[in-house]
Amino acid sequence: MTSPASRPRVKCPRAPAPVSGPDADAAPDFTGDRPACMKDRRLLKCQYFLYFSILGIFLPYFSLYLYHLGFSEARIGVILSARSLTTVVFSLIWAVLADRLKSRRPIFRLCACAAAVFWAGFLDVTGFLPILLLTVCHGIFHGPIISFTEAYAMDLLGPDRSAYGRVRVWGTVSFILVVTAAGQLCERSGIKIIVPVILGLSMAQAVLSFRFPPIPVRRKLRLSGAGPLFGNRETVLFLAGGFFMLAGHGAYYGFFSIHLEELGCSPGFMAVSWVAAVSVEIIIMLHSRWITHRFRLEILLIFSCVMAVVRWLLLAFFTGIHMILASQLLHAFTYGSFHIAGILWISRRMPAEAGTLGQAVNNSLSYGLGMMAGSCISGRVLEDAGSRAMFLISAGMAAAAVLSFLWMAADGNRLAEEEDDADSIS
Repeated sequence: MTSPASRPRVKCPRAPAPVSGPDADAAPDFTGDRPACMKDRRLLKCQYFLYFSILGIFLPYFSLYLYHLGFSEARIGVILSARSLTTVVFSLIWAVLADRLKSRRPIFRLCACAAAVFWAGFLDVTGFLPILLLTVCHGIFHGPIISFTEAYAMDLLGPDRSAYGRVRVWGTVSFILVVTAAGQLCERSGIKIIVPVILGLSMAQAVLSFRFPPIPVRRKLRLSGAGPLFGNRETVLFLAGGFFMLAGHGAYYGFFSIHLEELGCSPGFMAVSWVAAVSVEIIIMLHSRWITHRFRLEILLIFSCVMAVVRWLLLAFFTGIHMILASQLLHAFTYGSFHIAGILWISRRMPAEAGTLGQAVNNSLSYGLGMMAGSCISGRVLEDAGSRAMFLISAGMAAAAVLSFLWMAADGNRLAEEEDDADSIS
């Protein structure tokens, strides 16, 4: 085994490519078919680190922050759903503009900077309507950032896309570190401290956005050409499965911390619970190349959804800390393997000129529309019927995702057999 110092490094290409458009300045000559250089990977790792640092505070503590402002569970659900809705709509709008105008980098910078500006507004507001408005405005620009980052990752990694998990793991590491630190910080300084901390991280992310290289695409996106890719039944079933899977997660991401507080758990235990979930995710990320080579993506998607059913049933019927922590370990599958399989599945089916759009559609319908529906339903159910009913509904949604992916896999197998038969006849 060679040492890190002796391993050959891939140099970044320096020859300019004759391309046009806002992304053409100083454009290296590649279109996603060469391995990522070390500088590319460092940028991606830093971007994932900052993005998931923000999520490491927002996901566990923002709903709790709203709860401490005196908002009801139903109002919290409305705020979270409104943010998810803006993620759905504007992720697609920004993605189409980026691919259509070949201007991914300028729009990426705009979103990162504007997200930091709008988050600063949370420093001075506490009313429901102002917070709802700020959440929507922030979501317009922050929501699409992950779609752009995933598209950058697929392009910069090129033929080495199976190594995606080793780059993405830096987001998981940051999530663990920040959730742990934020739990201690909230115990000492109060929950309101999350607002300035997220602002500082958002400003750092805005600065980093100016370091990303241009990724020129030889052809402009034609929506008429991308349409059939999303219109075939296999892709529709994939997107439906993603929607149900993330709708089931709406209760977890929106109300898990509130659920723990109502059980009498401290912010410190909340941090431990979130860290336990994300820690096991690292194992999946680091071994993503082996996992995706060993198992079909469809099998990974189905298995991940089955584990989600088990996870939500555990939270529905058990309230002891040991069972809560045990359910968190299933996050390795319900997020880790599911996320990697989903990113690679959609990437393999999209042409290079529609890379941003493909990831945006996937993120919008799952993490956007799915989370919006899940958060809205979960907030109302939690307020009216309690946490058990909320997690039982989540388990039902995960079961619907299992059925969708089973249908997708069966449909794909049927098409493959028909193609084999046609080849044998010809």
